[in-house]
Amino acid sequence: MIIASFAKNDRQAANLGTLIVVPISFLVGAFFPLPQVFISVLGHSFQVYELIPWTHTLNALRGVLLYGEGLNAVAFQIELSIILTVILFAVGVFLYSRTRLRADN
Repeated sequence: MIIASFAKNDRQAANLGTLIVVPISFLVGAFFPLPQVFISVLGHSFQVYELIPWTHTLNALRGVLLYGEGLNAVAFQIELSIILTVILFAVGVFLYSRTRLRADN
């Protein structure tokens, strides 16, 4: 929905989608391990990559497929992925409503 709010037609949406998805797949660590980059906010340290929901999804998938972990071991990763996806969806709905659902003057 975020891409659809900026695209003018379906072809432009497909091109924007590719332009965004390919770099994000590198940022979530799908192709190679990522370096440790920590930021500290209010005494809590986390990695920059943890703000992207696909990072947690990929870590959960990697844990199940490569290391044989069960649902209890990856439940936290799945929960974080769901929470961040809901936030991205809310941002998408807001942007789409602001850019596409306005009456044309």
